[in-house]
Amino acid sequence: MKIACLGWGSLIWNSQALPIQKNWFNDGPLLPIEFARHSQDDCITLAVVPGVRDVRSLWTFMMVPDLDTAKIKLAEYEGIKTEDIPTYIGSVSSTEPSNEQLAERIRIWASSIDLDAVVWTNLPPQFQNKTQVPTVEEVIAFLQTLPPETKKRAEEYVRKTPRQIDTEYRQRIEEKLGWTPIPEIASFLTDEKYQNAVLPLRPQPARYRTALAYTSSNVLLPVALVIITATLYVLGTSWGTILGIPTNVLILVVGLLCTAGFWLFISLLFMPFARFDTANARSSNHLRRHVLALQSGLKLLSERIDSSGKTDGEGEALRTFRDATARDYDLAINSVYEYLVAIHELVGKAGNLSWIVGDGYIAAWNFVHQAEEAMLVIAPRGYVIREALHDEAAIDGSALANRDSILRNIQIAVRTLSRSAGAYLKSRPVQDQTTDPGDSAAVDNSSVQDGTLDPVIESEARNALRDASQVLNEFRASLWEGLVNIRNQMVSTALITALFTYILLCVVISANVNVDSMKAALIFYLVGAIVGLFGRLHIESQSDHATDDYGLTKARVMVVPFLSGLAAVGGVLVIAYLSHDILSNPGINVSSAILPRMQDVYDLVQNPSGIVIAALFGLSPNLIINLLQQKAEDTTAKLRNSSAPNQGNS
Repeated sequence: MKIACLGWGSLIWNSQALPIQKNWFNDGPLLPIEFARHSQDDCITLAVVPGVRDVRSLWTFMMVPDLDTAKIKLAEYEGIKTEDIPTYIGSVSSTEPSNEQLAERIRIWASSIDLDAVVWTNLPPQFQNKTQVPTVEEVIAFLQTLPPETKKRAEEYVRKTPRQIDTEYRQRIEEKLGWTPIPEIASFLTDEKYQNAVLPLRPQPARYRTALAYTSSNVLLPVALVIITATLYVLGTSWGTILGIPTNVLILVVGLLCTAGFWLFISLLFMPFARFDTANARSSNHLRRHVLALQSGLKLLSERIDSSGKTDGEGEALRTFRDATARDYDLAINSVYEYLVAIHELVGKAGNLSWIVGDGYIAAWNFVHQAEEAMLVIAPRGYVIREALHDEAAIDGSALANRDSILRNIQIAVRTLSRSAGAYLKSRPVQDQTTDPGDSAAVDNSSVQDGTLDPVIESEARNALRDASQVLNEFRASLWEGLVNIRNQMVSTALITALFTYILLCVVISANVNVDSMKAALIFYLVGAIVGLFGRLHIESQSDHATDDYGLTKARVMVVPFLSGLAAVGGVLVIAYLSHDILSNPGINVSSAILPRMQDVYDLVQNPSGIVIAALFGLSPNLIINLLQQKAEDTTAKLRNSSAPNQGNS
């Protein structure tokens, strides 16, 4: 038989030996439930109260063979005598209609999800030793006057009650006493939004329009437009007039059409690289590992402190800390949850150009880092200390302006959480890694050895480590953003230059310049581009590319051929002018100097040395690119120095 047990109170988080599945479903029947029963341990507990506002109950499967056994087991859990089972244990079979309105409602619900029977606790409301429903004012007044230990127990009951049991009395208790719900990690793990965010991260298929958008904003397209149009001009002057269209105009139109075809074709090649997992495989794989670690951490926390069964000492310490720092805990667990969902939504965006330009990875890393920082507030101490030691090693070699004060805070926080862990701190000499009796920063945390620590002190230490991690992450994020900005600015500048070059080419073609001059200019352009490209490749081969630069190296290689070709064409012209009368006669008036004709400058027979000049000028853009490369290498050096694995033993 498929028998369900309904729940809304302590049964959910403290089922003890009751034979039920530990996973509770949150789509139970709507029931009139309220904080209206004064229990034997002086708590105000939930009870079924006809006439109050309905709330959605929870349910789970009972692992029993029949309905009678289910009722007996639930009665044993509640401490109800056998003779009182018919009165205080509710039950219904899905195939047998009931005369009671509440039981019939539950039966209809059970039939809708194919259950055979349902049991629930049916203890009546009780207050001041009478079977009566207290007013909300009476409940609040009673809770306020409880002794400290009893009040703590009553608060725990109210706050551990699942969020969906949102009764009128509960809202007033939260308002007057501040007993807000304690977030149960398990509820996040079963949430549909979170389930959609679990690994593997599922990027949308690459879309053609994304590749089109990328290639249209890439320097390759205008460069191709320039080369194709110039080549057509060299080859197509014999076309004549077609349909009344002049030859030079026809060449420009055909050049645009050919470039459009090239654009459509090359976009197909770029499609596989327009996704989260392919635009930057190194960064995406690294992100996956971090997200997986976060999800595993949440699952571990759920098993340690949200389960209703047995728990180890560390799990009990986490529960105690969670209960004592409810607001910080609530905010932190919500932050981890929301950041993980945000990562999923970011990765799932179809056709997102940000992955190609790098901004998407920066945003995803920011979400990951913020989630990891929030985990320091809720995770086991061992996890927190491990992360703190990692951050301490990274900060120790970084260029952070306030590095020493941050390291000092980490030292204090780590030794507060664990005296023995202080021996592993790297930023202090070995002889100083023990606590001096007179050290004002030292904390008497001998109680940590037996698993106890004042929650306020522990919260302060955790928040100090979270702040240190945040400073480190923001420092590194600013460096990554700097690299991406350098890359994007370089590509944008080259793109604008390429467009102006095309406009200039259109003017030249419209003026019907000599074809031989165009041939020579095109050859000079290609010579400069090839020499500049090989020069760039040689320089890049001598650089250290161990640190991911989000495509900055590729951008330098792509931009240089265009700039080198342009420099070669311009360089041939400048040298031809300077080497004529002006250089041979230094005292000559420039305005009266006889300058060479353009067709002579761009003529392989009249100016054969132009090939050599084009090659030399083809190397010139690398001088400027090298300055940008040096700036980028300074940034990557700061990134390496602020990464723990590169710190050695210093």
